[in-house]
Amino acid sequence: MVTARGAVRPLVDRATALGRCQLLSLNGFLVSATGSLVAGALLLLPAGAGLPLLPRAAAALRTLSDRYRSWTTRWSGTHISPPEPPGGHGGGHRTGAARVLGDDGFWHDLRWAWLEPLVGGLLVAGPLALVDFGLSGVLVQPFVWRRLGPGHWYAFVPVESTATMLAAAVLGLGSVAAGLFLAPVTLDLHATWSRRMLSAPRTAELARRIEHLTGTRADALDAGHPGTAPTCQTKRGPGRTMSDLGLPLEPPAGFEPATYALRARE
Repeated sequence: MVTARGAVRPLVDRATALGRCQLLSLNGFLVSATGSLVAGALLLLPAGAGLPLLPRAAAALRTLSDRYRSWTTRWSGTHISPPEPPGGHGGGHRTGAARVLGDDGFWHDLRWAWLEPLVGGLLVAGPLALVDFGLSGVLVQPFVWRRLGPGHWYAFVPVESTATMLAAAVLGLGSVAAGLFLAPVTLDLHATWSRRMLSAPRTAELARRIEHLTGTRADALDAGHPGTAPTCQTKRGPGRTMSDLGLPLEPPAGFEPATYALRARE
């Protein structure tokens, strides 16, 4: 039996997803402004005025992109591996600007900042537009249709009587329901888009994996006993090493495995 709480929960989740779409839509203006700031700093580099501005603008851009990475992980469970921060600290303005320009993660973030307001912003605007349009039919049409007079339309419905006003209200309810239904799907699509744009560059990801494997191998060697020769059990007693038996640790080139095994049994 479905309880009242169980019936309301999906509606709350969809309304929450719609609110997150609204948050992403509003933050699109901030992303656009930050990307424009970085572009301005790049244009001012030849004149020297962009040297002190570029590292600060790049830091603001990284903070904003990390916020989107965190939102994507929390809202959809899609983990986005962040790029490595620019290495090195200190130095003059010229050194800091050169460090930013040589960072692959900076260019990834900048590309995202230029495309997110267009692609991501339009993506999350779909459910918001449906809900706004539907609310105008539900909350506005019943009160203003008489004042607007003949010739007033709501979508494809000519609102000229009480019956058509009710039809417009029903259409508005359907539009609101469609917006709420599409909000979680839109968030998942936005998460896929964000992962494609904000993931660490392939070179950085490969270097990170190699470093992880190297550290894992070093830990495994530290936990074991390097330098101990492999042992084998023979008739002469346990614990005898292969070198004690006069056998090399690896078969020589061209040596037959069957002959090698026969010598081990002697």
